[in-house]
Amino acid sequence: DYLESNGTSTKTVSPLNMLLKHAHCNRQVFVDARRMAIHALLRADARVATVTSGGSLPKLPLHLAIERGISWKDGVEAIAMAGPSKAMETRNRQTFMYPFMAAAVGRRSDLNSVYCLLKENPEVARGLALRR
Repeated sequence: DYLESNGTSTKTVSPLNMLLKHAHCNRQVFVDARRMAIHALLRADARVATVTSGGSLPKLPLHLAIERGISWKDGVEAIAMAGPSKAMETRNRQTFMYPFMAAAVGRRSDLNSVYCLLKENPEVARGLALRR
């Protein structure tokens, strides 16, 4: 387990979550280095794909990667395939969006990521168009 203590409390932190939390730069050299780091971390211990971030609204690494604008080929695929299939079925607790929805919105939206996430788990879209 990955634990971090600040003296008063202890929270779970993984190297993958730390990498994703600080993934702001989209210059190609950083994108390439981040992709290699994501793959190396997942090879070392695939469980890092299941460790949620800390805070009042914890997020799975898949959600963090999409939120940071990381594309399917630059890390989302590796995280999605290493993590439990449940991650693709889990809504973000803050936005209530499924990962494929989050990949479709914002300045960093990525149609290929949306398509690939839906292709891997089409069941998440079932019933979304139904009126309730």
